[in-house]
Amino acid sequence: MRHQPWRCMRPATSRLATLRTPPTAHLLSAGVTLTAAALVGGSTIRKQGACAVAATTAGVNAPDASGSETTGANFGPPRKFELMGKRALVFGGTSGIGVATSIRLRDAGAEVVAISRSGKMRSEGANVSGIQIVACDVLDQENLVALFSRLEPFDVLISTATGGDRAIGPFLSMDMDAYQRSFAKLWGYANVVRFGAQGLRDGGCIVLVSGAPARRPRPGQVALASVGASVEQLVRTVAPEFAARRVRINVVSPGMINTPMFGPVGDERSQKLQAATGANMIPRAGAADEVAHGIMFAVENQFISGTTIDVDGGWLSRM
Repeated sequence: MRHQPWRCMRPATSRLATLRTPPTAHLLSAGVTLTAAALVGGSTIRKQGACAVAATTAGVNAPDASGSETTGANFGPPRKFELMGKRALVFGGTSGIGVATSIRLRDAGAEVVAISRSGKMRSEGANVSGIQIVACDVLDQENLVALFSRLEPFDVLISTATGGDRAIGPFLSMDMDAYQRSFAKLWGYANVVRFGAQGLRDGGCIVLVSGAPARRPRPGQVALASVGASVEQLVRTVAPEFAARRVRINVVSPGMINTPMFGPVGDERSQKLQAATGANMIPRAGAADEVAHGIMFAVENQFISGTTIDVDGGWLSRM
């Protein structure tokens, strides 16, 4: 006998009714299926009455209000990735964006290990208490593997490490050794992902940092653009390999950010940043914490993987 899909026949006079939302418990006991909007504060529901009850009793998912079938009874807003009690490793976590990210993770309840080549904190006055600091060069594969073995298991893996200097200037007159050294950032990120994957718990997440020149470079930024674009392609290409373990990997792309990368705090640094951002839709440099906020979104939102999140002050759409 051919299996017939479940159907619920409604009387000809029955129509989906839009009701004013009474208490949820009464609705459920009356056999009413609530849309997600109703459960999180929306004002309308769709009534399916006995059909929904019969389907639920029989173990079959009744059609939702839009006519498509649901695959589960998990109504309401999805839960964000819970950081309380989780272990987070932040490479480049002792300066700039990395410090700001480490602080946000700590404040969310995570056990944070900030890792950098020097192992020295450059917090510029920020409160970094409770953050463990470790020295490790992301280009030293042997030491990196040993570090992961010592700290595993962990739940969050973030790298904001620059890997070294990047060549700036016209490509046709560029020192090619300097251009090649610019890719230390890519090799560092690749090492972190490749060797850190084993110690990352299933259901965990990885976040890397690229930069706005990856997709809209300015003159003289060929190295920045090449490296940043490579980082973004790394993330997009590797993401499917992590899917079976429910591990998400994303990249955050900042614009010009006010960090120690541009020298010590003072007028010279401020003037340099203002000159570089005056044509952006938001004509100022970003704060490290604003990028850290974007990184936290990538960590906590469990419905994104293999994508790029822009925190660039309008760099990509600048005037």
